[in-house]
Amino acid sequence: EAGAMAEMFNVKGAMPGADYQLFIGDSDGNSRIIEWIDDKIAVTDTNHATNHYVAKKDMFTEKCPRDEIIKGALLRTEKAGMMESFIVSLLGLIIQDPANKVDFGKTQYSCIYNLTKKTLKIFSFGDLTRSWDYSL
Repeated sequence: EAGAMAEMFNVKGAMPGADYQLFIGDSDGNSRIIEWIDDKIAVTDTNHATNHYVAKKDMFTEKCPRDEIIKGALLRTEKAGMMESFIVSLLGLIIQDPANKVDFGKTQYSCIYNLTKKTLKIFSFGDLTRSWDYSL
């Protein structure tokens, strides 16, 4: 339903090639990334997201291991699920920080969705000591 509705829009970024993506999940645990690439919509089934494209490869996805780190963590915890403390530690590994001379940008926000408790935790600009917590 969300994918069909998204086809009515084209979300363009301020810089060429910096179009936005939406990560949408439902209460059953299904999730998708909706991306606008070259004025066309791409919908990909996935259970996680970074700020890099999923439906196309670019210079950032080729040089950034963050997606593979998340996939490894999901595989390792697929039977028991991830504890929130583990997720926060994982975020510490994948947050972008240009001060390290490797990353191209800075992570603006990171989110943890708990589909069991129906909560959302948002961290901003790499600060994992403070969060905004919401009931969904």
